[in-house]
Amino acid sequence: MNKYHLKNLFIKITRDKNNIFFIILLVISTIMLIGSITFNKNFNEYIEENINKNINFRVLSVSNKQDEADLGKEELLSIEHVQDVYSSVYGTFLIDSNFANEDLDGKITPQYLPKSTVIHSLIGSQIGENDTGVAIIPKDFYPDNSVYEYNINAKNIIDGESLIGKEFTITYYTRKFENMKFVNDEKLTKTFTVIGVYDNKEFMNYNNDIFISQIDIDEIAKAKIPKNDNPDIEITQIDDYSFNVVVDSLENVESVTEKILEHNFSNVEPSMEIDEGVINTIKISCLVIAIISIAVIILIVLLYMRKKLIRESNYIGILRASGYTKTNVTIQYLFETIITSIITYIIGCILLILLCVILKNIVFNSFNYIGYNIRIFSTDFIIGFVILILTSSISSLYMIHMKLKSNIINLIESRE
Repeated sequence: MNKYHLKNLFIKITRDKNNIFFIILLVISTIMLIGSITFNKNFNEYIEENINKNINFRVLSVSNKQDEADLGKEELLSIEHVQDVYSSVYGTFLIDSNFANEDLDGKITPQYLPKSTVIHSLIGSQIGENDTGVAIIPKDFYPDNSVYEYNINAKNIIDGESLIGKEFTITYYTRKFENMKFVNDEKLTKTFTVIGVYDNKEFMNYNNDIFISQIDIDEIAKAKIPKNDNPDIEITQIDDYSFNVVVDSLENVESVTEKILEHNFSNVEPSMEIDEGVINTIKISCLVIAIISIAVIILIVLLYMRKKLIRESNYIGILRASGYTKTNVTIQYLFETIITSIITYIIGCILLILLCVILKNIVFNSFNYIGYNIRIFSTDFIIGFVILILTSSISSLYMIHMKLKSNIINLIESRE
């Protein structure tokens, strides 16, 4: 088939109004197919990055030993691959700061950085073991509660580097139990100096997560434990909190868990773990959508080719009577199907890329700030192209083969 025939074939495809509906349906199916593959790969990468970057995935919650002076801390630290042990009272809490203005509420989250944890993106100084009143803040600093809803206004992001060497103040309250409820008691303030900045994407932290020393976070955490003047009411105290045990790597979490249990500690559980049920449901859903898309492509091509071949039975009969072999006719219609599929694929790819760009910059824009971007993988488009061409070609070949079984005279005399 030369360039002249290909040109005429292309003109025939684009001018045939019957092809428009067929192409639209095929475009939708193509977008669903490649979209499901792309979403699945992005989802898998997001989960993998979360597990690898977020420290909490290698933190174990362990009940302490009330009968020991140090509650069993040194015993836990003696276990191989245990990087650090600290009280779970250091858990996440929001604190007010003087970064508050008309655009930001000033809410920040002090975080404890486990010992031996290296901040590869650090600009400035590391926090020393005995330091106090110092902080490392995100490079793209956003002191506002809205970060937890991934609602970040880029115009209000504070350049963390510009704050190095400068001071800021936090405000928090002690707590007490009064009239059968917890209430704020004494107002406390503390001043910090910014000694460095880090890229929060490195740990998949939020843009208001700051690192402070263990001395400072211990002071703030203890202040938040409610005072109780009523001996008849039991309130959780500092020694009642479990330990957070930091393992040096994900690979060693299971072995460390076994060793902790061997040391007769109880309630050993991961601080954070992935819900395998939800993950598998999402993955299976993507697979089902992809399979349905392939089935729809096959069905569309079969129905389209059946209708087309019935409509052109007379034309096929004339070709056969003029000396065209079955192979010649098959190649002609197969090429038409392939070219139509390529046109469909190109349109589908353009629309899908536009959709990804819109989702990335509007819907999932704030995910960029915690270290994840929606990616477009060339391999997904190659896989989609191969599947589309193969399924449409095989379906088309089947219908052509069935049609060419008819007698030439019957084809010529066809009035359908």
